[in-house]
Amino acid sequence: MPGMQRIATAVLVSLLPTILAAQDEARHTLRPSCRPGQRFSFVEQVRQDVEVRTDPTPTKRSIEIERFFLIEVTAVADDGGMTLLLTNVRVHGAVDMPAGPARRFDSLDAELQSEENLAGLGEPVRSRLAEAGTAFTARIDADCRVVGELKPPPKFAKQAPLDDDQQQRLQRLVESVFGRTTKGPVVQGATWQHEIATHDRALPTVQRTDVTLKEVRDDAYLLAIAGTVRTAPGVADGDKVIRIDGKLTGTQTIERRTGVVRDMQMTADSKLELPGMAGVPATMTVRSQLRRASEQDRQQVRELLRRATTLSMQAAKLAKTQADVRILAMAVRAFFARNGQLPGSLDALAEPDARGRSELDEVPDDAWGNPYELVRGAEPQDFHVLSLGPDGRRGTADDIRAPAAK
Repeated sequence: MPGMQRIATAVLVSLLPTILAAQDEARHTLRPSCRPGQRFSFVEQVRQDVEVRTDPTPTKRSIEIERFFLIEVTAVADDGGMTLLLTNVRVHGAVDMPAGPARRFDSLDAELQSEENLAGLGEPVRSRLAEAGTAFTARIDADCRVVGELKPPPKFAKQAPLDDDQQQRLQRLVESVFGRTTKGPVVQGATWQHEIATHDRALPTVQRTDVTLKEVRDDAYLLAIAGTVRTAPGVADGDKVIRIDGKLTGTQTIERRTGVVRDMQMTADSKLELPGMAGVPATMTVRSQLRRASEQDRQQVRELLRRATTLSMQAAKLAKTQADVRILAMAVRAFFARNGQLPGSLDALAEPDARGRSELDEVPDDAWGNPYELVRGAEPQDFHVLSLGPDGRRGTADDIRAPAAK
């Protein structure tokens, strides 16, 4: 028996290099493996810095945009493709202008959504803000590329349609959550190519990158990314086209269980040729991050949504009550013209006279459930209709009246 053990040990030792080599050559499939009903929340952060070196001082401009969005898997096809629901929950950020303080914007902050504030932010920012609060379905194939256009689900059918730029931008957003994967299984250290084309009218580009499976962890794959970003081939010279030549570096962490991105960091440093400014040196640096949202991110969004919903409801109640007091005041005037005196109470406006006529079918309560009041002045024309407002107390700043106080 000891002799057999020695033989077995010798065989095992002789095979050990082969076993270790096989382990080193383990092949990994980086394809998504999701089931219907799975939901993923993400935070996308992009900062763009542009510098145009003109005399006497350079012109600098930066845009920072952060988006919170949800992806839900609604169906999985036999070939591995999926149908997804993309919901844009929040868009916010800041534009740092060449002069003056940075201008902030937030789709969940009513104070930052005034026309005056948004007017100077530029079309790219306004376009992204228009996407906030929308939902679209997308179909991806087995290569994780969007097939066809994004379309609103039935309950969102009244949404404004996406323009071409929005369609392309949101399609890229959907594709980005699945990483820069490859079709077949690969070993650690393997490199493959990945290409992304953008069709922005002002900045059409092609990103070509080499992607390397850098590290295999128990729960995730780490990818290293390096490549170029250049003006799309075949783009004609024109007054409105920005030409670009730059380098791209970054990393992606892909969850092994689902094949969905956990974190992505990218930096692109580029030289620009600006329309109408031939020979003027210009550079652009874009730093972007896509990461799985944390519980703190989700809690912040829940609180902002609650606050935005509360403000929206308060605004609706205020508008309803302001309209009511104006209508009641007009009805009081009509009653006076017909009867020569003010009504004894507002309820009289809904009481038919001998000929069956009345000013109103009914007298409503205000939006907070309190009755409106008729307040008489020294002369009949001095009356006003009063709502006690949200606090339900007379004589406070939130009282609502018509006619307005003189």
